Amino acid sequence: MKLKTLFLFTALLATTLLFAQEKYSLKGTVFTSDTEPLPGATVVVFGTSQAVSTDVDGNFAIEVTGTETLQITYLGQQTVVIILKGERQLSITMKDSSTDIDEVVVVGYGTQKKSSITGSVSKLENENLDEVTSSRVDKSLQGRIAGLQIQNITSEVGEAPQIRIRGLGSISASSNPLVVVDGFPIENGLEYINPSTIESIEVLKDASSTAIYGSRGANGVILVTTKEGSVAKTTYEFKSFFGVKQAYDDLDLLSTNQYTDMLRNERQLNENYIAGVEGRSPLAIDYTTREKGMREVARQSGEIDWQKEGQRNPATIKNYQLNVSGGKEGTTYFVSGQYIQDQGLLKDNFLDRINFQSRIKTKLSDKLTLDVNIRPSYSKRRRSSVSFTDFARTYGFLPVRHTEYTSALTGYPVGSYAHGRHFNNLTFDYVDEFGVQQNYTASLWGTNNNNPMSRLESDQRYQHDYRVLSNYALDWRITKNLRFRTSGGVNMDYSNYERFRSSEAEFTGQAIAEDNSTMQTRLLTENTLTYTYKKGDHDLEALGGITYQKTNFKYIGIYGTQFPSDYISTINAANLIDAQQTFTRKEQDNLLSFLGRINYAYKNRYLLSIAARADGSSVFGPENKYGFFPSVSAGWNVSEEDFWKNNVQFMNRFKVRTSFGVTGNNNIPNYSFTNLLYSNNYSLGGGAGSVTSGLGETGTVLGNPAISWEQTYEYDTGTDLGFFGNKLNVTVDYYYSVTDKLLLQQNVSYITGHNQFFNNIGKIQNKGIEAEISGNLKFGALTWKPSFNIAANQNKLVSLGGEAQFISQGERSEEYIARVGEQAIQFYGYKMTGVWQTAEELANNPHSSDDAVGGIRVADMNGDGIITADDRSTLGSPFPDSTWGFY
Repeated sequence: MKLKTLFLFTALLATTLLFAQEKYSLKGTVFTSDTEPLPGATVVVFGTSQAVSTDVDGNFAIEVTGTETLQITYLGQQTVVIILKGERQLSITMKDSSTDIDEVVVVGYGTQKKSSITGSVSKLENENLDEVTSSRVDKSLQGRIAGLQIQNITSEVGEAPQIRIRGLGSISASSNPLVVVDGFPIENGLEYINPSTIESIEVLKDASSTAIYGSRGANGVILVTTKEGSVAKTTYEFKSFFGVKQAYDDLDLLSTNQYTDMLRNERQLNENYIAGVEGRSPLAIDYTTREKGMREVARQSGEIDWQKEGQRNPATIKNYQLNVSGGKEGTTYFVSGQYIQDQGLLKDNFLDRINFQSRIKTKLSDKLTLDVNIRPSYSKRRRSSVSFTDFARTYGFLPVRHTEYTSALTGYPVGSYAHGRHFNNLTFDYVDEFGVQQNYTASLWGTNNNNPMSRLESDQRYQHDYRVLSNYALDWRITKNLRFRTSGGVNMDYSNYERFRSSEAEFTGQAIAEDNSTMQTRLLTENTLTYTYKKGDHDLEALGGITYQKTNFKYIGIYGTQFPSDYISTINAANLIDAQQTFTRKEQDNLLSFLGRINYAYKNRYLLSIAARADGSSVFGPENKYGFFPSVSAGWNVSEEDFWKNNVQFMNRFKVRTSFGVTGNNNIPNYSFTNLLYSNNYSLGGGAGSVTSGLGETGTVLGNPAISWEQTYEYDTGTDLGFFGNKLNVTVDYYYSVTDKLLLQQNVSYITGHNQFFNNIGKIQNKGIEAEISGNLKFGALTWKPSFNIAANQNKLVSLGGEAQFISQGERSEEYIARVGEQAIQFYGYKMTGVWQTAEELANNPHSSDDAVGGIRVADMNGDGIITADDRSTLGSPFPDSTWGFY
């Protein structure tokens, strides 16, 4: 009997256990903190790939056994974790992530809680960043971060904008910030990133934040963190964008008749108003033969609006993005692809780009985690052969292609390109007022002027860019408090530029071609050891590491001319290879660095951070290779004090912080510390220099073995405020920085055979204030996340190595000046005060020998009574005094 009872009990127990392991449908509803249903929240059975999403009413159903752990996530909400105990119905309320949570911010070589950061760091999460219709991420950042200035310097698509953080810190050396993507420094890194793959962007602005990057962080650092997969079911995300763009406005140009009328009126004024002659009768000034010819061609062939001829109206941009992510059992993946078609405003300018990314993160064991990232990309770009100003300067009488009239006039075939040089020494027939057949000869334009449409259509400039960025990171959790991280990667860039200008477009009548290729390989390895210690009210983190970077660069350029046909455009068909313009170049540079940082916090109230980095660079000579860049910063979380918590309810975050640090800059050409030679033509027997005269070696760089690091000393103080549970956040910073030992090109005597050489001279000062205001406001079902930022910067050139000023020229011969005591770079030229109205006015006021009635009147700045080059003055700066943004 006892045996039967025991058997029955065992059978019942086994049945109970069996039923306990059977799955059932767990139902639930997810709400916001305002009790609104939350659609699209992800519910995951932790540790498995089993996941569901809530419907439009916030409801979900998932198969469970009743003992699992659920994880509920949603963007902008705090993650909720629930350990099941047999429940069959759940009601889950999620809290907004802006309240009662300490945000994690990516910093150099790690992460920190926002409350413990003592430097100036701005964070931008990817909320609709990928919906901005731009082919580049950096242009999408315009106006989003205080102190980050992004300025377009060309209208060509695909071209990098100019990026500055807190003003201009250098003149000759590069002022571009360092871009770090997933811990890997990348040159032009923002160009090849699909915006939809970005998780967040942090901008490190002060020296205490950037000193850990040493010389590479002198101009600020932009940290990009890309998305990872999650342990859930595979998700697919596809986005497509289409946009149009057009020129904001065209220049209001004169027609041919208006232009020739203007020329005639100028002469009429000069003839009728001569100083010292009174009562002179007005003269009937006729058009010159050149002006008559222009008017006749325009009358016969029509007027051309060259600006509209060269433009697309509108140009389009298309952007396609596909992301696939998922994972299971300790391995996650994120795969992304992007295709962009971007048309420029000029008809010959376009960009096609393909970006791809594959990121796999896996736990090799409980202590080892491997993160592998591969980013190949390809772009094809047709670069514009003309500019907008080329069209604005072209006379309206000139047709794009020869008409029957201009063909008969010039002798060039109908339909061929009409060039300015075709309209020289032409004979025009006309019938005078007496009915007599007359003619005159005129030259309407210069001999070397090209038709801009011929260059746009027949000057083909294609650039192909191939890039592969692959990197890995291996994390080893040695103990609970000790972690070792080794990472490395290779960044390979290959760029090929091909140009062919047909004989129709070239004013010499000979086609020209060039083929240039650059190959750059950058290898990087970084090894860091991090120790964390927490006991009671004390938090300590210590970081030490060593990094090594090696860059190889190679350039090959070939230039040829005298092609037998415009249909054969490859270099091997050229009858003449220009030996002087055909050359190769190879360079290599190395950077060895040692770094360290200590962060300490007491009760999360009193904060201290000390960091330092030593960089050794091959850019400098043997005696000056190494530079040392330390920083120190401190902070006080006032809102963590009891007196604040007990008395101030509306402001939950109040932190003050201050920092001081030193960073360096070595962004000058390689081998500037030594003399360099290059091949050049020379003359024999008094003949003109040519290939037949021979090639010789001449100096190209005068080396300076004493040059060393450009150094920036920066002080920053700021405060971080959070109101109403961080629903409203305010950050304010004041900074003051001085860049000393500027790496500048210093003039040298001509007897050396050189014009300039690099030297450490000069000093620049920047100071300014920044403010960022952001909110996470909810009004019932409506959520509004406004963000406003404003920044003001004052830049001053303190010294210039004993010189008072330095004048340089830009691409189109415009002048810039660097003058001690003023902004480091300013426009330079004559200040216009009006137009000369009469000859009497001209005679009785300061003027130059070239001035005439109807011409521009400029100011006599030095008051000597005449207008000379000494009357040039500063005309403003290319850098704004303040910037702001709202989104």
